[in-house]
Amino acid sequence: MPKAVAAEWFLRLFTTPDRALAIAGDMSEEGRVSITDLIRTGASLFAGNIAGAPFRLLLLLLGGVAVNLICWDLATFALSYHTFGSVWNWSIVYAVTSRIVIPIIMGDLLVRFSTHRDMTACATHAILIWLLPVVWTVMRILATMNARPYFPWLVVLSTLVTWLIAACLLLASGIRTRKRFLAVI
Repeated sequence: MPKAVAAEWFLRLFTTPDRALAIAGDMSEEGRVSITDLIRTGASLFAGNIAGAPFRLLLLLLGGVAVNLICWDLATFALSYHTFGSVWNWSIVYAVTSRIVIPIIMGDLLVRFSTHRDMTACATHAILIWLLPVVWTVMRILATMNARPYFPWLVVLSTLVTWLIAACLLLASGIRTRKRFLAVI
């Protein structure tokens, strides 16, 4: 039974609560509530949501990118006119703003503006905006590895951690907002 509840919670992110309950119930009756089946079903629902309204999802993603850029520009503008004493302090404030505050705002906004594709918009935004730069950065660091006699593991790990934290915060904010909206309905 706990597996069916967890499966229902996960499937609820990509479909309506009634449909998630039905799918999780079918999975538990067939005795196949496994991680692989759950991920496969979630991916199918995710792809179905993307195929159902690709233009709307594209507009949501472009709007998310615009809001990201505007928030980063506002953060940079505000931080450039405030003296924090050193470059180190400025970089900490900028990192907190760009990797914590902006993803939380973005998760909330994407769920508010997307109807019936809430977490699909958040997950797609997290993949395109937050996770793909990790791949690009790691590839760039690996390319420079040939030019240097050492491999900067600290740079790779810090890059991975900061980008993954931002993606997780975006998804968590979207989940929280979706849960709040489902409680109202």
